[in-house]
Amino acid sequence: MRQIKFRGQIKDTKEWVYGYLIIKTEIIRIEGTNGITGDVYYIINDENTFKVIPETVGQFVDTFKGFEGDVYCENCSFYILTYNSRLGGFLMVDTKTKKFAEESSFNKVGNIYDATEEQKKEWGL
Repeated sequence: MRQIKFRGQIKDTKEWVYGYLIIKTEIIRIEGTNGITGDVYYIINDENTFKVIPETVGQFVDTFKGFEGDVYCENCSFYILTYNSRLGGFLMVDTKTKKFAEESSFNKVGNIYDATEEQKKEWGL
């Protein structure tokens, strides 16, 4: 059976954790209301269960040896590893032209969540 790995940043510390993803719908009770429903994201590994920031959750993509949201460089162009629901797969998307990259060798330079403002500007984010 194929194992699907995920990463996410812990809500309180912003530390990266790796493991399996669980999305749980929870009802938050507020006095005077029927409650608010929301999805809560958890990463579970051998150590613990961690509540993570949903926007930072990314799946590991074996083809590119990286996670969704990772930034790569090739020939002075920057690419983000992203999932395209219309095509049903993971792709490298050029940050400036928004075109998909052909299969090639990319060098990982960071990710969109930990990037400094200077890096975001350089990478075209």
